Amino acid sequence: PFFVAKMLYKFDTSIASNETIIANSKFTKHEICKEYNILPDCVEVLYPPVEIGNKATFTNKKNKTVVSLGRFAPDKRQLEQIQIAERLPEFQFDIIGFVNDEKYFEKCKQYVDLKQIKNVGLYPNVALEIRNELLNKAIFFLHSVRNEPFGITTVQGITEGCIPVVHDSGGQQEVVPNKALRYNSIDEAISLFRELSLKNVDELESIYNKLQQNQSVYSVDNFENSCKRLILNLLG
Repeated sequence: PFFVAKMLYKFDTSIASNETIIANSKFTKHEICKEYNILPDCVEVLYPPVEIGNKATFTNKKNKTVVSLGRFAPDKRQLEQIQIAERLPEFQFDIIGFVNDEKYFEKCKQYVDLKQIKNVGLYPNVALEIRNELLNKAIFFLHSVRNEPFGITTVQGITEGCIPVVHDSGGQQEVVPNKALRYNSIDEAISLFRELSLKNVDELESIYNKLQQNQSVYSVDNFENSCKRLILNLLG
């Protein structure tokens, strides 16, 4: 016997005994059930694995650097991140990602140049070492995608010692359970960064430590154990 990770089609939403539907977040599960009229018990949540490693050091981060990570494409909303940075000149924003859409990357670059925004660094297609260095020095991580199915880069940001500020939608609500770190508009994001900048190191570290407690859900070990459990359940 074997199991099949079910791929759904509009004309075939039947589920056999040796099939299961896997979603990469509770948000994705909800959308699958709604779209295909499937009972929640038929869908399993299996978060993608992230190399968690040792607990990152947070207390030595005293700068006002914000980092983001993701391919340069309209749905990743780097232009919105630049517009947030434009109104927060006291922060440094480092935006990292491979260039998935050359025209969009050029649009972002031209906006920075035209507005003469001095506190934004664009880092296209950088080496892993540079990416990790930028993540490691930043105190905040910005994720601006709407209804992201999961959001693995936010988990990576937390792993590297960053406090995330994310859009209040999709799988980000699970990755960042602290609603006080989520926003719905550019104005809210700006206010949130300003509020966080007024907190002392102890307050920020307390926020970060609570985020760290949620990280084990996304570990490789948890992913492997969840896979084994799913297979054993299907084998009966």
